[in-house]
Amino acid sequence: MDTTNDTLDDSIFDFFSKCGTDATRQECDRLAVSLAGHPIAPVPVQGACSYTVVAGPTQDAIFQFRSLQESPIDPKLLQLVKEIHGDLVPTTIPYGTIGNDSPLQVVLMQKLPGITHLEARLAMASSIGHSVDQGMVKQNTVTDLAQ
Repeated sequence: MDTTNDTLDDSIFDFFSKCGTDATRQECDRLAVSLAGHPIAPVPVQGACSYTVVAGPTQDAIFQFRSLQESPIDPKLLQLVKEIHGDLVPTTIPYGTIGNDSPLQVVLMQKLPGITHLEARLAMASSIGHSVDQGMVKQNTVTDLAQ
């Protein structure tokens, strides 16, 4: 039995159940396929306030369907951050919303090269052990990016 898919599907189901939207996963998937022109796949680790899929031949297009109540993305703020940090910040394109009751914000992001923040944290934890204060590591990361 493949529990990885069960866990992923459960995580996605939980997002749609808890955010109170009338938009469905199937509607979000259809919109992402329509916008990308390619098949899509959910990312293996979903956030608590969004549903995320990748699309394209090299899976370089990331579509996020975000709860406007819990975790909206401000496109103007992202543009400012991109102007400051350049290529360290993905290009983002807002595509409005989907759903009528508690709509979800639809955002397309370019995938940046490298590994994800989660992958980096897991690799660091396994290479240096658990003696490192993870809160301090996060604070240093945010401080470094802010400078």
